[in-house]
Amino acid sequence: MNVNKQKLVKSGIWQFSNTMVIIISQIICNAIIARYVSKVEFGIMALTNAFINFACFFSEAGMGDALLQRREIEPQHKNASLFCSVLFSTIIYFILYFSAPSYPLSTIILLLKQIFFTIANPYLFLY
Repeated sequence: MNVNKQKLVKSGIWQFSNTMVIIISQIICNAIIARYVSKVEFGIMALTNAFINFACFFSEAGMGDALLQRREIEPQHKNASLFCSVLFSTIIYFILYFSAPSYPLSTIILLLKQIFFTIANPYLFLY
C-alpha cells in the first residue's frame, strides 16, 4: 500500500511539473512574441491560440492516458497512438484552416507552430 501511495505522489508531482512547464513556456513565448508583432496580430494570435487549445483537447483523445494505463506497451500501441494523434490533429487543422478567413502569412506561421506543438504529444516520448 505504501509503495502505491509513493507512486501516486510521484506521478502527481510529475504531472504538476509538466503542466507548470507548459504554462510557463507559453507565457514566456507570448511575452516574446508580443514585442515583435502589432496589437492586431497579437489579438489574432490570442484568438487562434484559444481555438488551438480547444482543438488540442480533442486531438489527444485520451491516447496518452491509455498508454500510461497499460502494463505492457508494445510498439503497435505507440504507433496506433501516434497515428490517431496525427490524424485527429490533421483533421482539426483542416477544419480550422478552411473555416477561417484569410490572415497574413505571419499569423498562419504561428498557427502552424501551434499545430505541430499539438501533434507532439508528450506522452509518446516517455517510453
